Amino acid sequence: MNRRVWIIAAILLLAAVLPSADIFAGKSNKIRGWAWSENIGWVSMNCYNEEIANACLVDYGVDYDKNAQSLFGTAWSEYGGWLCFGVTCKDFGLNLTPEGLAPEARLLANGLISGWAAWPVLGADGWMKLLGKQSGNAFAKFYQCRNCNKTDKVCSFCFSDQQILGSRNFCTSCSNCDLVAGTCAACSTCYEYGMAVDFATNTLAGWAWNGDVAQKTGFGWFSFHPKFSSTEVHGPYVNVVGDVYSGGNIGSLYTPIAGTGKTNATFLLQSGGKIVHFDSACGDNCEQENVKLGFPKTETNYYADQLGFLDIKGLLAGQHGLREDIKMFGDIDNPLNGQVYYYDGDLYLNNDWIVNNGITGKVGNGTLVVRGNLYVNKNVGYQQAPVKNTKEIASLGVIVLKKNGQQGNIVIAKDVENLVGNFYAEGKISTGIGKKQLKVSGLMIAQAFAFQREFVDLQTKAPAEQIVYDGRVMVNTPPGFADVAKGMPEWVIE
Repeated sequence: MNRRVWIIAAILLLAAVLPSADIFAGKSNKIRGWAWSENIGWVSMNCYNEEIANACLVDYGVDYDKNAQSLFGTAWSEYGGWLCFGVTCKDFGLNLTPEGLAPEARLLANGLISGWAAWPVLGADGWMKLLGKQSGNAFAKFYQCRNCNKTDKVCSFCFSDQQILGSRNFCTSCSNCDLVAGTCAACSTCYEYGMAVDFATNTLAGWAWNGDVAQKTGFGWFSFHPKFSSTEVHGPYVNVVGDVYSGGNIGSLYTPIAGTGKTNATFLLQSGGKIVHFDSACGDNCEQENVKLGFPKTETNYYADQLGFLDIKGLLAGQHGLREDIKMFGDIDNPLNGQVYYYDGDLYLNNDWIVNNGITGKVGNGTLVVRGNLYVNKNVGYQQAPVKNTKEIASLGVIVLKKNGQQGNIVIAKDVENLVGNFYAEGKISTGIGKKQLKVSGLMIAQAFAFQREFVDLQTKAPAEQIVYDGRVMVNTPPGFADVAKGMPEWVIE
């Protein structure tokens, strides 16, 4: 298929009518970089591209939601105006695609994108198809492979042309890959053309088509090719100022990498499985796969593994500090005064909580034990004031246990931005699906984690979730955490 043959009805040197401002997001959008058309030139995916710095007179950008499996937002061309993706096209009055359906751009397996984008300036002729028909040979040498797994030597998608200059054979689920050369020997399915998200850099790669069958209207072919731009991009990523330990896999092909100069962990990475798209500032020497790392299985006299133990029986028997059964968060003393606070059932934190330092006669450490789920709906912080000795430093321990073989989860609400404490969940810790950044000061350990924040800042390249080990578990150890403080890792991901 020749990209150089088409007729354009008109090239309009104008700005399209601006839709409502709420469809724009700019620096919070994940996708950055450019597309190219031989007819209308460059198309910017985000106004925070480095090449057009300080040009965000209108905040715009393209984004995707893996949970909703959709691509949306707006791009901009100096000569074509706005380019809308998927459901965003409704904001421009484009309510039906050529197929007679509501506009959508679907994020498929392997990062592929199906559906439609549109150029509002062309009206009904502006629809751009994002995935072509299936095509032939899938057994050849494929190039420019993306979303690759170095352990299994597989890649999500590749191209049949080494320079991505041909529109045919955009192929997926590729195997027998040479990841140094960026090539694969076979792919399960090929399309005449198509585009996908490169999750390693959160850019778009591939081709899309705008024009009718007779090629009498439309702007023609568009190349989404990140290598045309040196712009640094990244998606929501996790940053741990400390070490990372896991009894299973760390990261996946769909985990965005951190921006240039940023890493996921400061020091050690150890995993009982694979490490994919997750790195350490100290490099490969600190990253070890297939390391035997256990997790406590049963609650006996000691809740223990080789990393340390939590004396649950002793905690609940008052052996590590006075036990107090509470009915609500408001029953917890402040300062904590070295006590153990126990709640049987699901507990909800619905008000901001500042954990005070100790005062004369009262220490600042304490432990909350919940048998059920803990729902954190508000921020938690430490009092910022000088103390006379280390025993007065505020230091919170939180232990969440299963009940009847279920629960044991810490569920953080999407609007929570700051947490402090040393958290230990027998089940899962989830951070909440939301656009705000989450900062945690302390340490977290759980059987599983769900990192759900979608925060992106393309200017600062800040992480979506940041966990900073503050050392309070060592300086003023909460009740029951004494041996954990000696052997527990700062972070566990399953």
